[in-house]
Amino acid sequence: MRFSLSFSLLCLILVSSAGAAWGGEHLGPRRDMKQAPLSRLHQSLWSDQLELKILDKTPVTLQGNRLVDATGRVVFDPATLPASVQPATLSPTFATPVATLRARRLALMKKCNCDLGDKANYFRLTLGGDQPARAGVLAKLSALTSVEVAYPVSLPVVPPADIPPTTPDYSSYQGYFNDAPNGIGLSAARALAGGFAEGVTSVDVEYGWDVGHEDLELCIDALVPDAGTLYDDPDYVAHGTSVLGILFAQDNGYGVTGSLLGATCKFAPSYTTQNGYNVARGIDLAHTNITALPGVILLEAQEGGPNFDPQTYGGMVPVEYIPATYDAIREAVADGIVVVEAGANGWEDLDAEVYGDTFNREVSDSGAILVGAGTPPGNPPARTREWYSNWGSRLDVQAWGSLVYTSGYGDLFGPNGDVNQYYTAQFGGTSSASPIVTSAVGLLLGVFRAGNGQSCSTPGECSGDETCDTANFTPGWCVKLLPPEPLTVRRVLTDTGTPQTGDTAEHIGPLPDLALAIEAIAATCGNDVVETGEACDDGNTTGGDGCSADCRSDESCGNGITDLAEICDDGNTASGDGCSADCLSDETCGNNYVDAGEACDDGNTVDADGCSATCLSDETCGNGILDPQEHCEDGNTANGDGCSADCRSDETCGNGYKDVGEECEDGNLIDGDGCSATCRDENKKDDGCGCTAGSRSPSTGALGLSLLLAALFLFRRRRA
Repeated sequence: MRFSLSFSLLCLILVSSAGAAWGGEHLGPRRDMKQAPLSRLHQSLWSDQLELKILDKTPVTLQGNRLVDATGRVVFDPATLPASVQPATLSPTFATPVATLRARRLALMKKCNCDLGDKANYFRLTLGGDQPARAGVLAKLSALTSVEVAYPVSLPVVPPADIPPTTPDYSSYQGYFNDAPNGIGLSAARALAGGFAEGVTSVDVEYGWDVGHEDLELCIDALVPDAGTLYDDPDYVAHGTSVLGILFAQDNGYGVTGSLLGATCKFAPSYTTQNGYNVARGIDLAHTNITALPGVILLEAQEGGPNFDPQTYGGMVPVEYIPATYDAIREAVADGIVVVEAGANGWEDLDAEVYGDTFNREVSDSGAILVGAGTPPGNPPARTREWYSNWGSRLDVQAWGSLVYTSGYGDLFGPNGDVNQYYTAQFGGTSSASPIVTSAVGLLLGVFRAGNGQSCSTPGECSGDETCDTANFTPGWCVKLLPPEPLTVRRVLTDTGTPQTGDTAEHIGPLPDLALAIEAIAATCGNDVVETGEACDDGNTTGGDGCSADCRSDESCGNGITDLAEICDDGNTASGDGCSADCLSDETCGNNYVDAGEACDDGNTVDADGCSATCLSDETCGNGILDPQEHCEDGNTANGDGCSADCRSDETCGNGYKDVGEECEDGNLIDGDGCSATCRDENKKDDGCGCTAGSRSPSTGALGLSLLLAALFLFRRRRA
């Protein structure tokens, strides 16, 4: 046991320790899983499985058919479920051993200084019975305090699409590789060392592909170990064949030519006969099989969202909608792996209310590059959103979503029904856009890795941050040890791409431009020269001096970049829009900053501590705001006007509060109980003057006594 765990950790370290810590760009907060609207998964997509995630604070293991915590306490036992859903069996969502998953998570959280979900706490519950019975179990699981989230597992959904006789050469029709503005600019990379993505590992996650296709010899041994038996539906196999054609079709004078001809081709299935439809498992397998950086994972899948229509297949959403998939993506990104994710063909606004914060980058960023589908040149103009493509602020970049020439399907060429010679001119959707973007990513990583290196035969001939790569280069070449961070790659592609056209309110992002991206990724911050991708360069890499540490910001409020001294920056200097005019507040009550419209802010949302829970009152009597501890508030601190000077009484007899002018107050308007209906003391005796003793004012009593003494004095003088 000790040996196997140590070996697993050793394999893990190959990737996880590639960088001691992240640089300037970090993963944001992990998604609040309780907010995900997963119960709205269309019932036509419900399988016989539910997926549940136990809270990270309670690590569990599967013992027999029960989930048990570290103390031996049973956290969940399917045997306790109703007979209507039996037999009920548990299985891990992820194939990687529990010890490896947990060791990797701890190492990566330290590396990225971010929160990652415990993938070892995800399980699939296979149930008997009908759908209503399974829905009852879902409600029960969701109510358990130990369960972070539970949801239905989806059924498989559609992906987001030279042997004699001689195959024609269609490479000239691959316009998506042309230079900007219509293509990604493949030629810019090809002219440089690393321009074939040498040393990069690319893993496609989807159903399957035609292993024997004449143009895909680079992918013959692509299937990762322990993958299982692939799904063999011809349409889904053709889909994977088309994707791999864009990336790995050989430059052999026929068919098409791929982009990443120097990279390692790998394939991890999203569906197997043994494990069913499980994209998260496919991502984990891909992650595990990228044993050295740089690496890129391509997610060729989509999920049915809350607006899914089984007739039109509208309402499809990106796979990170599913919690287990989201956590798998996030962990891969934290490990330095770039993840490219199809934005899905659902013609949905991902910023719509129905999705909550699921696709809000500020609070739920998976770190993946989310890809929309844009039009090729023609009518409508190039880079316009394809009608079916999802859109929203979470989309990062786009690529061609139609008229993509590649291998597979056979509508362009398919002699004698031989699938190994099938080619298409009609591949499209975010399915075609995503491998085109993956091409840009892989080539960018390859060129960065080769950098300004030189030929070599031994590592000693290279600088300290380089090694001599003789496996991918002949002769050897000095290559960088550390790749750029995934978020840096995403930002560079977004910042340097050719802008979207058409209705830009339906945002899908720009088309990558490799020429500009390569310049930007190679820029050296701190050399006192403003290069492509930099907003400034003041000769150092220190923030807070008018130029940020990464040279991306002049550190002015309103420039759209949250700098070192800022809490937020929404691109303007107006208050009242979620970021204050000075960029020092997100304008939420309880942030310890008094914003426009707030009377106070003491850093919490608790009443009765000198600042109300809404930050609209300093909780002082007389401020015109009725606070929880006040009975009334008339904007002053005077008595006798219907609200007492301390705001604790409306100055009415019978309210239980003794006001000025009242002799007593017993909380009612009843005579004969010691306090009259007019709040006079009924226990005081009448002194013969028509009033009860003590009811006269002190000044009246004193005057009477003075007059009596004066009369006696005058009487004595007269007698004298």
